[in-house]
Amino acid sequence: LFKNPFFAALIRMMGAFPVVRGSGDMKVIDTAVEKLESGKNLVIFPEGTRSKDGKVGKGKTGVAMIAAMTGADVIPVGIVFEGKLSFRKKVVVKYGKPVHSEQLALSEKPSPKELKAVKLKIMDSITELVEEN
Repeated sequence: LFKNPFFAALIRMMGAFPVVRGSGDMKVIDTAVEKLESGKNLVIFPEGTRSKDGKVGKGKTGVAMIAAMTGADVIPVGIVFEGKLSFRKKVVVKYGKPVHSEQLALSEKPSPKELKAVKLKIMDSITELVEEN
């Protein structure tokens, strides 16, 4: 998304920041935490990429880590489209019920096992939204 200079400038104006997948860069997590702690909302695609076929991917634990560090609630969102995504296709955005931080049962310093369990819970709620279409 940040390779196109025009689009990169546009989404940066909206508060977006790039994530280098697979780098394990904690600076990205820190930036996300700072945004939430300053009262801003945060949109995360927990799969770490876009779906080209409309199917929900595996998800990464970063979303769980951010929830643990901030106590923020998570609102699952499913993006539904048929076939291959293109600009002329109908896209439906579905919002699920908020998953409150207490429901996530995360300790202050969660183990990898805890993070994985929370990630699965969040991804399951997204999958339900996409599959109910």
